[in-house]
Amino acid sequence: MNRTTNLFILWCSFLVFGLPLRAATVKKYVRLPNGHVLYVEHEQNTSNPRTLVPLNGLTYDVSKWNSFIENLGNSRNAINILRYDMQGMGNTLQNSLRYWPWGIWPQIGPITLEAQAEDLKLLLTKLNIEQPIIVGLSYGGGVALNFAARYPDDYEKLILQAPLTEPMRNQDQSIRQMVEQYRSFFPLLDNDKLYDLFLSWFVYTAYPIAEPSLVQPRMGGSQPMFEQLPVWFRLQATFEMAKPVRYWNANRIVHTLRPGTLHLMDAIDDRYIDSKAMDNFWNSLPAEVGQSRIRLRHCGHKLPESAPQFTAEWVRLILNNDPRLTAGRVFTADPRNGIARSNEMEIQLAAGQARDLPVTNLTSLNGVSNPCVLGMLKHYAQSPD
Repeated sequence: MNRTTNLFILWCSFLVFGLPLRAATVKKYVRLPNGHVLYVEHEQNTSNPRTLVPLNGLTYDVSKWNSFIENLGNSRNAINILRYDMQGMGNTLQNSLRYWPWGIWPQIGPITLEAQAEDLKLLLTKLNIEQPIIVGLSYGGGVALNFAARYPDDYEKLILQAPLTEPMRNQDQSIRQMVEQYRSFFPLLDNDKLYDLFLSWFVYTAYPIAEPSLVQPRMGGSQPMFEQLPVWFRLQATFEMAKPVRYWNANRIVHTLRPGTLHLMDAIDDRYIDSKAMDNFWNSLPAEVGQSRIRLRHCGHKLPESAPQFTAEWVRLILNNDPRLTAGRVFTADPRNGIARSNEMEIQLAAGQARDLPVTNLTSLNGVSNPCVLGMLKHYAQSPD
């Protein structure tokens, strides 16, 4: 269904029912000029070229944004939405499988944040999308920052949700300790190779406990083929995306970001992204770049799932250029009552549920012998303060 047909349906439904009927979402694979093939879901609701582009977290696929997008309400009818699975994710990963006489063989190598950002640029160009509003969650926030630094004139707003701005501190420190501890056992490997080795241990042992979706079939969703992905292939793809992250530090590129465009959202009880990392990133921004920051209580790292209603309503304020979300103002909010406060200012949004997503109980860690890996798993499995 092309854009003209979608708009015709919207116009007719408005005449008949008085309300716009949401256009059908086009689901397809898009081949980029660099040869990469990405799975895309493109919802075109309006002739207005304004487009919202959510960027997946490390273990996400496009279906994980469903609750957030549904909670956009009427704003969803006034904006186009482009979701896609990056390299190493969801149906894009499924499509990268190659079938050989001896079975499935992975065609996948190291995937950098810079490469993901370049794919985003090529995809937007291919679909004739200009000045998108980019919403980046966690790993997707790192991709969004790379894109914004490379193409400062090619986006309207940057909404970062618990973005990856540096290596995850607990993981990075644990791996570096392991490199020092076992240095003498691997004389033929340099520090980078050892780091990769121990990172793979984390991905194949700690990640499935912290992120059960990596080893469990997806129930429902719009990409049933993803259920057929071998567990080891998902984990290997995750490893290839995580591997280059140890060299990443967003503080090095903040000076290239366009003034008046960045909004930060993070969770106070985040299990993955250290609150000090968020503070350091926010404080490193030039004063004219950061427009607003909101810190959410009683919810977890994955804001679109943990507090979808509140997160969507806050994004709606940003989309509508609410003047209260400017000048670097910092809010603290409780999604359960819908109240966001900044000094004497209070914003009341609809009250909704907030939850931290479940993590496997500590009893499931029996049998893990490596003390560094065990410490990592316990860090992820403990309840938030």
